[in-house]
Amino acid sequence: MRHRVQFLKPTYTPNDYGEKEKTYTPQPETWAHIEYKESGSDESGEASRITSRINCLVTIRFNSEINAEWRMTHNNEKFNIRTVLPDAKQMYMRLECEIDEPITSY
Repeated sequence: MRHRVQFLKPTYTPNDYGEKEKTYTPQPETWAHIEYKESGSDESGEASRITSRINCLVTIRFNSEINAEWRMTHNNEKFNIRTVLPDAKQMYMRLECEIDEPITSY
């Protein structure tokens, strides 16, 4: 594992109208191994726009808190976690992720 990544934990806070707003709280950095996979494309219904997707597989030490609601950052890129796959011994876990967008600020 040679990449330093930071996970963002979702937190829900009520706004002025009593609705819950999702924000992300940065967690301590951790070591990971990132494997970039084939990129794909997706055509959205809005103006028949085609956007590209970059997928990756991230291996980290097991952490029972991390789930598909969390996000991850690495090198100013934000990743949406799609799937969490722990191994049988709960030593490591693999995360199937998709790059969301470059980060400008938290």
